[in-house]
Amino acid sequence: MGGCNLIIQTDGISKPETYIRFRESVRLDRALYVLMTSQENFEMVDALQVKRIGNMESPIPAEPATQEFGADRGRSSASQTSAKSSAEVGGTQQRLDDQVAAALEVRDRVFGFDERNKQSGPARKKCTPSGREVPENLAMLFDGQPITQNSSIRCKRAVSHQLKDTCHPEFPARATIYVFRTCLEIPLEDEHSHHRTFKPEEEELCFGLLTFSPDCPSNVPGFPVFSRNGRESVAIETLRGVVETQELWRRLTKFHSYIFKKVCRLSHLEYDPAVAPVIVPVRNGRVDVALLRRLDLAQKKPFTLESVVSRVTAGTEMSFFVREIYRSGGKTKLCLEKIPRSAGGSRNEFTVKTKFKEFSSTEARLAFAPRLEHCEVEFLSAPQWSKALTIPICIHRLDRLLVAENFRRALVRAGVGYEVDHWPPLVEDRPPNQEVSKPEIKFTELKFMKEMKNSPGPSPTDILTALTASSAQDIVDSERYEVLGDSFLKMVVSLHLLTNRDLRDEGTLTAERCRFVSNMFLLSIAVPRGIHEAVESRKFSVKDSFRPPGTILTAAVNEKLHQQRYRSKICADSVEALIGVYLNRSGPIGALDFLKYLGLELGDGLSRTFFSRFDLSYDPDEGKDPDVTRADLDFHSTHLERVQEIIAYRFGNPLYLLEAITHQSYQNNRTTQTYARLEFLGDAIIDFLVSSFIFTNNPHLSPGQMTMVRSALVSNDQLGQIMMRTKLVEYLLHDSPSLNEYMIEKDESHAKELCPDSPMTQDDLGAAGLLVIPKTFGDLMESIIGAIFIDSGLDFAVTWDVFRRLISDPLLIDTLRQPPQNLISTLQGKFPERCRFEKPVIRGDNLVEVTLHVDCQSFGVISTNQKKAKLILASMALKAFCEDGGIAECSSNGSLPRFSS
Repeated sequence: MGGCNLIIQTDGISKPETYIRFRESVRLDRALYVLMTSQENFEMVDALQVKRIGNMESPIPAEPATQEFGADRGRSSASQTSAKSSAEVGGTQQRLDDQVAAALEVRDRVFGFDERNKQSGPARKKCTPSGREVPENLAMLFDGQPITQNSSIRCKRAVSHQLKDTCHPEFPARATIYVFRTCLEIPLEDEHSHHRTFKPEEEELCFGLLTFSPDCPSNVPGFPVFSRNGRESVAIETLRGVVETQELWRRLTKFHSYIFKKVCRLSHLEYDPAVAPVIVPVRNGRVDVALLRRLDLAQKKPFTLESVVSRVTAGTEMSFFVREIYRSGGKTKLCLEKIPRSAGGSRNEFTVKTKFKEFSSTEARLAFAPRLEHCEVEFLSAPQWSKALTIPICIHRLDRLLVAENFRRALVRAGVGYEVDHWPPLVEDRPPNQEVSKPEIKFTELKFMKEMKNSPGPSPTDILTALTASSAQDIVDSERYEVLGDSFLKMVVSLHLLTNRDLRDEGTLTAERCRFVSNMFLLSIAVPRGIHEAVESRKFSVKDSFRPPGTILTAAVNEKLHQQRYRSKICADSVEALIGVYLNRSGPIGALDFLKYLGLELGDGLSRTFFSRFDLSYDPDEGKDPDVTRADLDFHSTHLERVQEIIAYRFGNPLYLLEAITHQSYQNNRTTQTYARLEFLGDAIIDFLVSSFIFTNNPHLSPGQMTMVRSALVSNDQLGQIMMRTKLVEYLLHDSPSLNEYMIEKDESHAKELCPDSPMTQDDLGAAGLLVIPKTFGDLMESIIGAIFIDSGLDFAVTWDVFRRLISDPLLIDTLRQPPQNLISTLQGKFPERCRFEKPVIRGDNLVEVTLHVDCQSFGVISTNQKKAKLILASMALKAFCEDGGIAECSSNGSLPRFSS
């Protein structure tokens, strides 16, 4: 439960833990806690407070001090609920009735404002911005839907201006041709496949796309395509020339129509002969005019093994490769092989039917031999036809790369990066069936925070990767860069907010950071730059999502092709991926400059280095009496010295460390604030360091695995366990009764409880009871890391070394090389139809009861958290079934075991 301004407990208390949990939630300014209880329970509460005050450490001598029970000194010291005020509650019956009536009226009023739920806890509210709370240009994208982070947006689909349909100019006219030069890299290997394959590099004729756009970059990178031959690499060659006459243009448009109607089987489409771009044949760096003339002449060609044969059957025209030419009965016969329709070619999903039967006998060949008078030979040869089948995917790839290049050039004009003559080709994130060796772990390399001087920035293929959603099912997608960009954005926003001395409250800092990193904010800064239109969210398909240049379309089809609808979160993810791309290629300054281009300027933009842009230095004892500061340091010297020995780091200013270990309940530190601001910083620093480490050392992790690894390493439970293992929790300065109780009762089994990767036995759960690792322990780790980061002068290397020592290299290596599995997904995978969670039951004490049924076995857990309860249940079930050899026996009496977590 977070900080509350009013807590009314009307149903009494049954045990001290309940009172302590509610009482410690009173943290805000002018907060009030009202308890309605019996005389017996009142005496218990009174004894608790007297016991606590009696066990407090004595304040520093000669310094007057007041004590507030559970108040947050960083926010308020006005909460004055003493044993005396509690005693007043136990007065006469009439007075008690009046207080109950007043408290109930206040509760009803607060509940009426939707501030509390039925259990008098904080009401959870979904943040649903209304149309009035977002700019008009954003509201229009949601097309009248409720505006939420998961709503879909509808927008145009960006097309590069170089390839937009435009009427041809007057001739002669200057033109640019993008020539597709293909080469077979990896042949398709299939023991069931008997179809003919070709090596495209052995055929001199190439195909290109001619455009009259004056702004055509000449350094478009290459890319892979996948055809019936296997994996082919495509290099883009740029030719400049002049279309001399109208007659040449007529022949080019006729060839363009032939390619898409005959070769690509888009015969139902009509083409405008006045519109460019068009497909052209290229040989030896020039347009192959001789081939264009042969198309005009329509001369009959003889049947050869290199021929492509077309025949009309039941009104449908089909094309075939010639497998064999033989004579039978004094006549020439053909054995033909059907040319399959293109599967798209964007990724390796080309399949071959395994029912192909080799023709061995004359009778079998005659059964499939067509009559020659029904066949005609196409003017393109079989190798040329095979090469032409990849034209649709080549046009699609070229268009998306030009969209990415146009975006990159806009940033270059804004001063981010510069032009180069050559870019590396587009490559797959991870080719299918590739063997992945164990990664070589590099602990010391934090390349993302190195200042990259004179960097050209990301290539068009990097930008394309960041703009491609996983829903496009392409060979690249944005998700890996998104993980990196998300952590960097969180970090730099935290640094920026901490430089604002007016934002001292940790709650305000967190709220502001959430606003800056929210999907809705990222969408709002992406729309003015057109990123939402450049995102590629749908799978490429020649049949459904592709139309050749110059196609005459109806209004409905045109809208379908040039409009797209996807979840607004996808656009926000692409913004984070672009941040990660610029961080990877241009360093932290490049990433900050990209954010500035989007309208989000963080830090001092005039500084040339990343570290000088954020001034986080401050005096923890600013405005305090030097004598009091020295007394505080002397009083806590043992704690400070021991902590520095454990973390193996010596603070230049020990006041940073004193602040880092000071809990909000602690009263004997009169010099510094509590650790709240340092925890806010350390949380972002740890998240970024771990994300960078994962991204650098295991490029083959899927985005889901990256998230699992990061969660396993930086979760609050994991950090809390580290603090317990290193015994740093013993040096946390606090006066919290609940923490005192935990420290007295904890043992090694408690540290095991919240580790989802270590399945717990039922005995472990029963012994653990309601005891969990307090969030405060993880916060302590984050605040110490934040203090080191500031004390070291924003040195990521020093901070990373300390974090490594605390978390241990073996844990980092094992988690990275063997990513943790989601226990619930693993259980559901083993028992897909026989695993069922019952609906959680919220008990009167605000605990959650969850039941899991697997086959005929049932497991139950009572927990403070539904998600944690399900993880524990999944762990228990997996352990039980593994121990029982995969089959668990039903309980004879059908009883359901219950455990607490």
